[in-house]
Amino acid sequence: MIFLDQNNFAPWKQELSTAKGLSGRDWTAWKSNLSHDWTLIGYLINREPVNDARSFNLTAFFDDAVTRYGIPADDYIVDIEFGNEAYDGRGMLELANYRINIE
Repeated sequence: MIFLDQNNFAPWKQELSTAKGLSGRDWTAWKSNLSHDWTLIGYLINREPVNDARSFNLTAFFDDAVTRYGIPADDYIVDIEFGNEAYDGRGMLELANYRINIE
């Protein structure tokens, strides 16, 4: 998961490290081991939120998860979702249009 706005949110059990320069910003990487052998790596923005994702590069996050955290390079992308993690109060997502290129 990639959290574009952190709002003092610590998503999972284990903080891993800072991931510098992914899609032009610094992130904190988090890890959680879910059921069976499923490992979830999440990235939480460190400072200003991402309000415009027109040039956002998901490949940088995938490459980082493979090289630094041992996610197998031949794993598949299951889905790409947009939304909120409204754990207190409410959240809002405004999306005019989107395009995802997977090569």
